[in-house]
Amino acid sequence: MKKYCITLLGMLLVSSLAIASPRIIITKATLIDGINPDRPNMTMILDGDKIVSIADSQQPFSQRSSDKIIDAENKFIIPGLWDAHVP
Repeated sequence: MKKYCITLLGMLLVSSLAIASPRIIITKATLIDGINPDRPNMTMILDGDKIVSIADSQQPFSQRSSDKIIDAENKFIIPGLWDAHVP
């Protein structure tokens, strides 16, 4: 019985550990938000499903070894366009 309790406790501890997903860093993109003028050469940092930072690509940012870097030169970041036809 004691072995089973220790095993169960160990399984619970291991399963509760969160595995950190790598950040996604999109650099050199043109940001279009539909309200302000287009902002070229921007860097956007995504952590999970959240936008953590938006800044000019000239500004330095801290980079982790697990980060995924996407070079978006000559590409655009725009808001999602789903349900655009719904009144």
